[in-house]
This record gives sequence, C-alpha cells and structure tokens, in this order.
Amino acid sequence: MEYNNNIKSRLHAVLKIPGNESLVPFKIPVIKMYKFAAKDLIRKEWYLLLPFTLIAYRKKLGLKRDTEQHKREFMEAFRTLLNTVTELTDASKISGYLSGILIGAVKHLASYFNERYIGDDEFNKEVAMVKQGNVRTFLDDVRDEGREEGREEGREVGRKEGREEGREEERRNSLQKLEEERKKMVQKMLKKGYKQEDIIEITGINQEELLALAAS
Repeated sequence: MEYNNNIKSRLHAVLKIPGNESLVPFKIPVIKMYKFAAKDLIRKEWYLLLPFTLIAYRKKLGLKRDTEQHKREFMEAFRTLLNTVTELTDASKISGYLSGILIGAVKHLASYFNERYIGDDEFNKEVAMVKQGNVRTFLDDVRDEGREEGREEGREVGRKEGREEGREEERRNSLQKLEEERKKMVQKMLKKGYKQEDIIEITGINQEELLALAAS
C-alpha cells in the first residue's frame, strides 16, 4: 500500500501436494499500490483498488511539516475520488452495486484519516453526508441483525413482563375469590349464631370487617 524499498516484485513460495513428497515452487506477483494512480487503476480496470489510493497520504499526514497543505491535499483527493466513482457509474463502467461499495470504502478511509490525523469537524460532516446509494454492505447486515436482535430482545422482555403481569393478575383474582369465600363463610357463621371471637379465631377476619358484615 505504501512506499517501501524492502518490498520485492514477487513473492517466492512452495506448494506441497498431498501424497507427493516433492515441493512445487511458484512465484506470486506483488501489486505495489504506491506505484499506481487512480487513472492507472482505471486503465487496468482494477476498480476495487481505487479507495486504497488514499492510503498513500498516511505518511504525509503523519509528518509535522507542511501539515495543513497535506490535509488539504487529502481532502481534495477524497473529493476527486468520489467524482471519479460517480463518472465511472454514469458511464456504465461499474455497476451501482460496485459504486456503493467503493464509496463506502472511501468514506471509511476518509473518516479514519480525519479522526487519526486531520481532526476537521467540517470535513467529518462532509464525509458523513456522502450517500452510498441503495447498496447493502456487511455493516448494513450487522446493523440490521443488531436491530432485529434488539427488537427480539424487546419482544422477549415484553413477553416476560406480560407473563409476569398475567401471574400477578391470577394471584389478585385468587386472593379476591378467597376473600369472597371467607366473607360468605363469616356470614353463614353469623347466621348460625357463632360467637364473634370464635369467628375471628377461625377465619382470621378482623373486628372491623366482622362488624361491617354483621351489619349488612
């Protein structure tokens, strides 16, 4: 991604084939991104690599000299790259889906560099305002799953609260029925001539309630 003299043009590797003791040597070509401008990637139709052209600015932004100039250069590169993606989309060289992926990657890198090196609130707002179109990304799916999990958790909490409220209502109804049965028993005992102290001892009713029932 960034300039480095130690990076070779090819990586040397060996392939071990199962059942074969010999190793097969082969070479892997290395794409040195710092050698490619956006126009070079477009000419080769390496569109997916376009957002990575912004990474070339990391070392410049990390320098203490000419800081403001490097910040302005990065912001302009960000805008130019977005315009390039739009032009490729309008020319039907890339699909709307790929356009959304590229814009999302450019936004992500711009946000990271702004947070890490630039620290410009207005630029941060500018980045946030950029739309990706109707493209769904992995992060969209994660957010949707998170929202669905949140809704399901909310529904489960609601169900639990509903069950608890149902149980509480059942307890209230049971207590109410028991209280009604006790009053009926007290009234029968009063009619049969039981003494009030015996009724209180047997049923657990208090004196005030007993007198109220006796007067009814």
